[in-house]
Amino acid sequence: MQLGVRQTLLARKDRILPIRRHGGISLETVAREINARIRLGDRDTKKGEEHYLAAGIQLIEAQARVRAEQPGTPWLTWTAVNFPTVKAKVRE
Repeated sequence: MQLGVRQTLLARKDRILPIRRHGGISLETVAREINARIRLGDRDTKKGEEHYLAAGIQLIEAQARVRAEQPGTPWLTWTAVNFPTVKAKVRE
């Protein structure tokens, strides 16, 4: 399945849903959604790549939001706080 940037996916349970625009969604909620996508990617052998792709696209969007909404927060600090399990996996 070919996906455009605007056709990104949000994985919830066993369904794939289009992501909402960030209007009114906090960065904390975005981080939770990204973590959920990564967990689903780890578990789902058939659609894992789609989950990881969606998480990556949303990470790019989150980076722009962190820079705009939290200008004093370095990106790597934000990711370390919000994705500690991902950092641990990278070290393995």
